[in-house]
Amino acid sequence: MPHHPRLGILFSGGLDCMSLAAIANSYIPEGEPIDLFNVAFENPRALKGIAVTLKNSQQQKKKKTKLDKKLKYLAKQAGNIPINPNSITEVTEEYQFNIYDVPDRVTARQGLQELKTRFPQRPWQLVEIDVPYTEAVESKKKVLELASPSASVMDLSIAIAFWFAAKGVGRKISITGDVTEMYTSPVKVLFSGLGADEQLGGYRRHRGSYESNGWQGLVDELQLDVDRIATRNLGRDDRVISDHAKEVRFPFLDEKVIDFLSSLPCFVKSNPTVKEGLGDKILLRSLALDDRLGPLTLTAKEPKRAIQFGARTAKMHDKKEKGDDLADNSD
Repeated sequence: MPHHPRLGILFSGGLDCMSLAAIANSYIPEGEPIDLFNVAFENPRALKGIAVTLKNSQQQKKKKTKLDKKLKYLAKQAGNIPINPNSITEVTEEYQFNIYDVPDRVTARQGLQELKTRFPQRPWQLVEIDVPYTEAVESKKKVLELASPSASVMDLSIAIAFWFAAKGVGRKISITGDVTEMYTSPVKVLFSGLGADEQLGGYRRHRGSYESNGWQGLVDELQLDVDRIATRNLGRDDRVISDHAKEVRFPFLDEKVIDFLSSLPCFVKSNPTVKEGLGDKILLRSLALDDRLGPLTLTAKEPKRAIQFGARTAKMHDKKEKGDDLADNSD
């Protein structure tokens, strides 16, 4: 049995990739590692927003400190109000944060913990791939060439995340959780969760279709997604990932899986009559709670989050870009 991993999973810690990890665990020999590729981007626009929030928070703390000092002075002058010296302690701690602690990084670490708890015999390896802004900019033209003819702003934000993730070069977080080292994954085969949202009603627009046109509206929207997935997603993702001599496979798009899901009534797969994070992809959420696969209790409650927002590749500049706009291919 090989001691190095042969399979990598494009991993956000969300429902789709966690389900793939749990299923893969049933087929790969016990004790063999599985790599979980998680990517995070330095996004100047998002960091600017965080900086503004921190500045406002610090200003509020300073205002409170000045107020406490004033109250102390007034209390001392009055001579009849008890004074608590601790109430006027200067706030000197600075809020510390990691620019790569994007939403998908947080859920990926949560997912790793849940996989370790549920399948402790498996040496799960979370590979945290951090992408500085300068590297993202330098790679933009190449990624757009690979993704072509898919050339929208949204295509770029998704494709660049997969391109860097497929490299498999980052910090390896082992099953013990306290071992961090730089690592280049040897895996050549990657699993992607593409197809789960499209078939199980994972997108917000699926709910909108139901609200506008009832169950038939949802059925029509799901059918549209299945019909166009080859031209809209598959070619783009395959070209981008194969640039690193990796092969990506899509278990949710296996012919038998598609045939089975197509045979089910729509309400079994998705229930837009209940809130988001519960009714969407309800079939897969139920599977995550089943003892044969899980239970993956935290995972079953995870709401849908697109990779461009989870990894923070969306709108990396201050431009007011829209997803359908043509991406700028200049250097």
